Amino acid sequence: MHAIHNIIVYGSDKRQLALQELFKQAGAVTVSPTRYNESDIQYCQEQEAGCTILLPVPCPGEIREQILKDAAPGSLILGGNLPSEFVARCLKQGLLVYDYLDSPSVVIQNGIATAEGAICEAIRHSPWNLYQHNCLVMGYGRCGSVLADRLLGMGAYVIVSARDPQKAAKAQVMGCSLLSDNTDLSQCYFVFNTVPAPVLTSSLLNRLPGDAVIIDIASAPGGCDFTYCEKKGLQAALYPGLPAKYAPKSSAEIIFKHLNEVFQIGSKGKKT
Repeated sequence: MHAIHNIIVYGSDKRQLALQELFKQAGAVTVSPTRYNESDIQYCQEQEAGCTILLPVPCPGEIREQILKDAAPGSLILGGNLPSEFVARCLKQGLLVYDYLDSPSVVIQNGIATAEGAICEAIRHSPWNLYQHNCLVMGYGRCGSVLADRLLGMGAYVIVSARDPQKAAKAQVMGCSLLSDNTDLSQCYFVFNTVPAPVLTSSLLNRLPGDAVIIDIASAPGGCDFTYCEKKGLQAALYPGLPAKYAPKSSAEIIFKHLNEVFQIGSKGKKT
């Protein structure tokens, strides 16, 4: 088991700051390139390949490149939804990689914060109530199912697009209707996409009203034709990292609890 005694926390969003505090409370020496000086970072990197690097989610490309340039072999890289190409390069350089969003339990719990954040964004950008209005949810996986459940609880009429027959049946049992070629979307003012594939194409977008709001929470680049939305005048955007924005402390606790179960987190000795 890899022990976490020294950790460099990249990113300055509220979730990363909350995670840094949790690691501190557990007795780990923590530093941040954006908040501490280079001597602190060097201290962590010198600790006999015991240094751990915690990346933000999503992780910008420039940070990934910096890690590949500076991280010492044997360092442990922690992150979420890490690109496969980046993981392969890390392993080639002798770096250990752990993607905590490969854990089903973390994904399910993280989906709650994502769903709540997506609903907040929808409310912020629409002149309509969710209550008694049509909402289309693309995908009924871990995040889509939580999102649909929350929308139903708010009194919305939820339409679900699900290719998997079992997921489609579950959506119907939970009170959702299913999207078909004949579904009337002319009064569907809210669209939530969770599918990281081109599912919101021009043919479907043309069925929506002009004041519909599209909240895409799939992994980049999302599943919406944003160019066509701009041409049509539809509000549409990709919303990455919603848990860090809307529930940073809850999200940090979920991640920390999981990492604490997988790795040994604690103090090896204080910095002198």
